Amino acid sequence: RLAVTVHALLDVVETSNTFSATVELALEWEVSEDQWIGCETFWRDHFIPKVLRVFFDNAKDRENLFAADANEDERVGRDDVGAPLVDSDTGKRARLFRLRRRRTVEFRQPLALQHYPFDYQVLAIRCVAEGAELFGRYFQLELMHPKRSNYGPGRHTIIEDADHVDDLDIESIFALDGRDIAKPGSERPRPQEYAVLLFVSRQYNSTLMNAIVPVFFMEMLSLIIYWVEPCDVADRAAITLTIFLAAVTFKTYMSTLLPALPYLTSVERFLLGGMVLLLGQGLFIARVGWYCVNGENTKGFHGHPWDWRFRHFEEDEDEAWRQSADGTNAAYWKEDDASYWLGSDAARRRMSVRWDQVAFYMTLSKALLTVLALFNRIFWLYYKLYRIDYEKAVAESLGDERALNKQSFLSYVARRARCCYSPAAAVR
Repeated sequence: RLAVTVHALLDVVETSNTFSATVELALEWEVSEDQWIGCETFWRDHFIPKVLRVFFDNAKDRENLFAADANEDERVGRDDVGAPLVDSDTGKRARLFRLRRRRTVEFRQPLALQHYPFDYQVLAIRCVAEGAELFGRYFQLELMHPKRSNYGPGRHTIIEDADHVDDLDIESIFALDGRDIAKPGSERPRPQEYAVLLFVSRQYNSTLMNAIVPVFFMEMLSLIIYWVEPCDVADRAAITLTIFLAAVTFKTYMSTLLPALPYLTSVERFLLGGMVLLLGQGLFIARVGWYCVNGENTKGFHGHPWDWRFRHFEEDEDEAWRQSADGTNAAYWKEDDASYWLGSDAARRRMSVRWDQVAFYMTLSKALLTVLALFNRIFWLYYKLYRIDYEKAVAESLGDERALNKQSFLSYVARRARCCYSPAAAVR
């Protein structure tokens, strides 16, 4: 039986797909009194030094965790070798072997950061036992779950101070034995393998407030161009260009803080989308100005941000033309004192109003989609963590004899972490 205690999650390096942790492993097994009497030397001097070959399969340095020459720093307490005990169920006497070792190890773990910072990761600590030949017989350890007790099923534990590192929090810990690790229907059970999974979620508040919210404010500020005369292309372009340059500068700065990956994360796609929006705004501004006509004999069209229909204005309509205050001018353009949508259209063609409406809709739609996308990512993050916690509780409630449902979401996530399935298999 193998029990794992996580003392500290030291570091998670996204760019190199590694994480470091201080882990304590407790290996224990029992033999009957008959197997112990007269064989004490065999168990102490031969079996333990030569057969106990347990390694971290995904560790950077492959070393036997229960080597006989383990130093004092690696040992946790005193090794129990042949400690007498009485089976609570049968009342028979037996002998207990318990060895505990603590190691600080760097593990290799592929990380999926497409949804960063609204992501969760599964950090796998994979253990494998190698067999050995002793006195002409081959011995192979079978790694199993911790022993059940009066306090409930055997569980792996996380020390209270080790439940977070940087912006990551450990949500839960779960283990798969050889039966669960094997791919259903195509692989035999692998009793010599054992995997302990740390489900880690990222605290997204810092990235949300420092990276996403400022760009959202830039997008909202870009709406002020619709309070500037449409045909004043220079004034409108100056506003958009200033905000665009600010967005480019902000994107460049954030690139130095975000993980350097060969693909775009969610926050990078959002930053890039804000720049594309401002670029589109600038192009539409130029297009609106292209259709502006400033001649006095030009007939205008009524424009409205929410209406695609246009109304033609004649010179004698009071709604389109107004007398000056002193009565000296026969008529003048409405844009001199009227609102944006109802004022400037007397000096614009139909297509000028149309392009302005498209740009206006695009800006509002992008802002709305940003808010909806954020809520969607946060909702799915918590929903998946809830499913993992629920299925983990159900699986653990069945104890050591439980068989993890091969079609469950937890099973897919676990196999993805162990690279048994491709990442696409865990998509929901």
